[in-house]
Amino acid sequence: MKKKVVLMLILCCMVCVMSLPLSATANSAPIQWTGGAFGGTIFTDDQCPIEVDTEVLTFDLPHFPNDMYQTSMELSQYNSTVTAQYDFYNPTDSDITATAVFPIGNKPQYVHLSDKEYIDYIQSKSTISTNDEELDRQLRFTYCAYTEDFEVDSQLKMLQTDYIEHPFFTPQLTVTKYTIKLSDFDIDTYSNAFFVLDLPNDGEQRTVIMQDCSIKTTNDSARLSQYIVDTNQLWEVVVLGQTFDILSQIKLYDSYTMQDDQQISGNISLQNTQTNTLLQFAQSCFEKDSPVSSTDRYNIVVSELTQRLVDMPVPVVNMFDGYELYNSHIMIWYSYQLTVNSNSTVTNNITVPIFPEYFSLGSPKYIYTYFASPATKWSEFGGISIEFNTPYYFGANSLSIIEGTSADGFVVPFGHLTLNSDITFTLEPNNNAFNVWRAIAIIVLSALCFSLITTVVIAVILIKRLRKKK
Repeated sequence: MKKKVVLMLILCCMVCVMSLPLSATANSAPIQWTGGAFGGTIFTDDQCPIEVDTEVLTFDLPHFPNDMYQTSMELSQYNSTVTAQYDFYNPTDSDITATAVFPIGNKPQYVHLSDKEYIDYIQSKSTISTNDEELDRQLRFTYCAYTEDFEVDSQLKMLQTDYIEHPFFTPQLTVTKYTIKLSDFDIDTYSNAFFVLDLPNDGEQRTVIMQDCSIKTTNDSARLSQYIVDTNQLWEVVVLGQTFDILSQIKLYDSYTMQDDQQISGNISLQNTQTNTLLQFAQSCFEKDSPVSSTDRYNIVVSELTQRLVDMPVPVVNMFDGYELYNSHIMIWYSYQLTVNSNSTVTNNITVPIFPEYFSLGSPKYIYTYFASPATKWSEFGGISIEFNTPYYFGANSLSIIEGTSADGFVVPFGHLTLNSDITFTLEPNNNAFNVWRAIAIIVLSALCFSLITTVVIAVILIKRLRKKK
């Protein structure tokens, strides 16, 4: 009978704990996607006197994005947008026509479409108008890794209409692409072999690109290596600038330590050599129907090469697999012209789709980022207000909003926010702030239940021992 009582107590405690409401999700494994951060309008002329009286950001987020988009039809159903509304004032006695640019963001990881398909979608969901009259707009593209901070000054330099000037990288710089072949290699005997390219230390000016390689550098030398995985294998090596006898610099080793006594032989040949200019090479790095202009393609390639070579003692780069909008970290922009008459104000509206970063560890979280640095380029700034139209709840954010607050109709009024840093906020499908307290309650009750069960079991054991002694 006592055993039955103890069992009933255990079951009751388990039922009490399990009956507490706690939100759950089907996503049990941590997942992270990179979305597309965006920012405010910037005038390309630093001396532009146009002032921003007010800015109103409106987030219309009826739903979160899918786990993945593989067709244009699927993506066309995604309707979450942000609208930036500006009241621009011209304090001068002359009419002003200025070029403005608006960063839309990087292509999200979870959009598996061609560049053209993705840009067609962006265009279909975007509008730019002044006083309700739609404006002509142009797409622009710059190099901007999503893992790096958005620096408005360096980005504006990349948005020039001419080719970026560089002491080494020029449009007519010679680019030589070598295709090297390893034939009839005994992969079974040498299952841990490596292909190695030692760059010559001859004082010539060059930059070498090799895909998916390991790079080891000293002050004046570089070694590029890659694991051999096939009996017949191809490598592509791109040399910008002065060429060299590439076959004489290639060695094979039977270990990742690559010691002299581990060198092995193999049938290595030069299958193809292709020579063109850096301008031609830049064009070939993009899809044939890519919407990226010829000038932007060249400037993106030069910008990425320049940034990747920072702090490298020898100019070698591990990259080159084409420049898709996600893989090459390309920032997408709208460029448009805005006219403000003397001593007048116009209302400028920009609506674009918005893609959050996604992170799931138990409960999914969608993180949105708004670049605040463009505001530093405005002549004057009157203030910003933010409105939310969404059925979801706030998580962690930089807006001082209490986590768990409903975002539906929430407004951050003028005067409550300064653009000293980027605006970030997390939206969650459930009110997880309350779930935290439920989780704490479960832990506390579980501890109490465990203590109660332990006390009952010990009491039963002591009673039995006392009875046996009698």
